Amino acid sequence: MPKDQRRAQLLDAANAVFTTRGYHAAAMDDIAEAAGVSKPVLYQHFGSKLDLYLALLDRIRAEHFSTPTTSDPSSTCTWRCWTAAASGWSTSWRRRSPRPRTTLSG
Repeated sequence: MPKDQRRAQLLDAANAVFTTRGYHAAAMDDIAEAAGVSKPVLYQHFGSKLDLYLALLDRIRAEHFSTPTTSDPSSTCTWRCWTAAASGWSTSWRRRSPRPRTTLSG
């Protein structure tokens, strides 16, 4: 299968799994199974679950939101709303600490 078709297949499967299970409950094994491929094939296209999720968001943005033009004010609003939401999500995601939090008693 050509690379672009395989990528679309994987993104479709990821969309189905993320939609039904949510990001945190979705596993790469589940996505590979839904796509009918092995997990190594999935990792050849996407290095991590986050990479896959972000690629899916990019595809959704490209399919549903156009670049704003001055002749269409509604597309500008939609574009601004999308970029504000995506920016807020990515900023909050990056701020998360990968280390477990501990409390000090004293």
